[in-house]
Amino acid sequence: MLAHIRPFDHCPQTLKEHCKTVSALCKQSALDIGVPHLAELIGLLHDLGKGTADFQSYLHWAVDHPEVERPPKEINHHNHAPTGAIYAYQRWFEAGDFWKCVTAQITALCIGGHHSGLADCLNHQGDSPFWSSMQRDKTALRYEEAVQYFHQNIASPDELDNLFQRACQELQTLPGKLASNPPFQFGALTRLLLSMLVDADRWDSACFERGESPLESPCKPDWNALLSVLDTYCSEHFTRITELDQLRAEISNTCAARALSSPGIYQLSVPTGGGKTLSSLRYALRHAGYNGQRRIFYVIPYNTILDQNAKDIREALDDYPAILEHHSNVVQEREEQLLSYRQLTERWDSDIILTSLVQFLNALFRKENTAARRMHRLTNAVIIFDEIQSLPKHCKGLFEQAVMFLTNCCHSTVLLCTATQPKLNLVPMPDELMPNVNALYEQLKRVHYVPEVKEPRSYDRASADLFGILHEGQSTLMIVNTKAAAKELYDRTCSLLRESDYVLTETISGLSDRAIQQLAENSGEREILCVHLSTLMCPAHRLELLRWIRIWTKAQKLTFCVSTALIEAGINISFPVVVRSLTSLPSIIQAAGRCNRNREAEFGTVYIWHLSEERLSLLPDIITGKDISLNIIGNWYDDSDLLGSPKAIQKYFAKEGAYTQKCQNYRYPEWDTTLVDMLSGNGRCVTAAQESRGNPLCHLAMGQSFRTAGEVFEVIGQNTKSVLVPYGDGAGLIAALTSSHTMQEEIQILRKAQAYSVNLYPNVYSRLAAEGGLRAVGETGVIALQDGYYNKNSGVTTEQEELEMMIF
Repeated sequence: MLAHIRPFDHCPQTLKEHCKTVSALCKQSALDIGVPHLAELIGLLHDLGKGTADFQSYLHWAVDHPEVERPPKEINHHNHAPTGAIYAYQRWFEAGDFWKCVTAQITALCIGGHHSGLADCLNHQGDSPFWSSMQRDKTALRYEEAVQYFHQNIASPDELDNLFQRACQELQTLPGKLASNPPFQFGALTRLLLSMLVDADRWDSACFERGESPLESPCKPDWNALLSVLDTYCSEHFTRITELDQLRAEISNTCAARALSSPGIYQLSVPTGGGKTLSSLRYALRHAGYNGQRRIFYVIPYNTILDQNAKDIREALDDYPAILEHHSNVVQEREEQLLSYRQLTERWDSDIILTSLVQFLNALFRKENTAARRMHRLTNAVIIFDEIQSLPKHCKGLFEQAVMFLTNCCHSTVLLCTATQPKLNLVPMPDELMPNVNALYEQLKRVHYVPEVKEPRSYDRASADLFGILHEGQSTLMIVNTKAAAKELYDRTCSLLRESDYVLTETISGLSDRAIQQLAENSGEREILCVHLSTLMCPAHRLELLRWIRIWTKAQKLTFCVSTALIEAGINISFPVVVRSLTSLPSIIQAAGRCNRNREAEFGTVYIWHLSEERLSLLPDIITGKDISLNIIGNWYDDSDLLGSPKAIQKYFAKEGAYTQKCQNYRYPEWDTTLVDMLSGNGRCVTAAQESRGNPLCHLAMGQSFRTAGEVFEVIGQNTKSVLVPYGDGAGLIAALTSSHTMQEEIQILRKAQAYSVNLYPNVYSRLAAEGGLRAVGETGVIALQDGYYNKNSGVTTEQEELEMMIF
């Protein structure tokens, strides 16, 4: 019996070879979490259903007809995944013995879901889709034929029973690690084992296709050598002349000293401009080396921050080759295409992975196996979360449960980094790396806060006031809450500047730093660099504009920038004046981090304005944040500089607690429950099951609604679609994809294309498609923006109503 036939040369892979290899890969992945035999069993049984004459006939037919999606009726093709699941469940589920029941159910869930994802154990009607699937017609599956072949040729009943018994014993050692919320943790363990199975199955199949060995392990990283590279870079690039230099060095040294500790949950509370990126990286390298951890993850809430930090990290580590950036893709992920390219992102198979919070949470909670496949790479890892205050409120409960699972059960370390540390309900509580946070904030104080919120400002008044600040010769950054506000203030202020005979400098793509510097040095007193930043621009465009800003402000030439919140966290720029539209206090403090960042002056100025025309009705988090900030500002008007203190941050999150409590567990109104509960005790569905006639609870050890929770889960409320834009090199990439090219060339082009892509909301995407503004690029699956629909000042062209619906 065969598992696969290689299409191009019809070379066969036996079913025994595939099952044994997948089993070995699963066992290897599960060593760090203490359940190698359970993973081995799942891997061994996953393709039991392929051992039938019918499936073998289908396999040969599929190789001969690769272009046909569905076989003809005479080809009796059945879904093979349920067979192994049914075998595990019916052989080993024994009512009354919890450990046998839970081991059997986990095994059956993973095998049954290795192509389709985990099933719902219970639903809101009190039924069990999982249990129902265990009652499928065995005759239609050719069950007995498959089991007989498996017993005779791959693993005997005694071998399987022995492996199952060892798997039960492994699970019995875990309760102490899973004590925080056992139902959730057992569910997370199930998904983790599914992740291992999906990865092993796909990896072995891919290696067979390429004629490579799947069991060749890559060399483990030499973290100490990398740490030496980082230390050399820092010593060559950072002086210790100023007080700020010395403070940053002290923070970095403290992080390195605290790295010699066991895996757990830690936090790094450092004011903006304190050098968190490289300090946390230094911590991670030393900590991973000390604890023998396999990977380092750097997780950031916004792709816009990754643009800069990825560049900084690569430079600091001398372009270390095993760094993977995974945050946005140009193409939709498809099952049978671009396997080599997807290996980089779908497997997270690198030493250092820079990814977004969206991708991290999707790996843990989205239903698609493409996302679930990555989850097991988070074991035995150091995971840095930068700007953790930006964690979406509705994901807070899920995030907390995930962090406790990864640290308690998976030998991983979590480091929570921010200048505005939120209160998370974690057990144990995070251990702060900095010995005296209050003193550190006082030492790094670089701005004065000037709240001007008693009288709301119209756009006209705000643009006039911005013009006044600029006319006094002070470069200014304005940060607002919506794209619509950003564009309005940019257009109106630029208009006032032109009316007063200012010359607006045109940015030119592709100039060297030296060429831009010369332009800045030669600019006159009435010349000003005006920049509008938006996520409607591709990453390469934003990086280019930020480069101009840095060079222009460093030359002390007049600069004006308007942006949404994409710029307020993690972006290394410095203005003498920052104006922040009224929002949450953490966002105001983060915005202040772009002011006088390197102590160019003794103090910079941060104005807080209340823009009366910002439309925030669809943004309840921002409305709530504004109200709390107004309350705190009102009480501290006489000493507004306290607004940036740890005391103010704690006060803000305490006041926000009641609001966050209502949404933090991810409400699912359709079932009158939350995703946290659906993946834990699932009380709503358990009650429905108890009240139903055919109560399925006696057939279950776990009752989570895995599939429905995975379908519902979204980090960002609206799914976006990615388009390749004709900005800069993007036009050449579109042309290259259109012309004849090899698969390897396509992989390289698509990797480059990430920097020239924009994620569009469905309404914008649909409107552009209807107008003929989008086109498919060959057979690649890439959608490109037509010429004329991208503006160098604002990015993808949008209508006013569309802008009003966007945040940033």
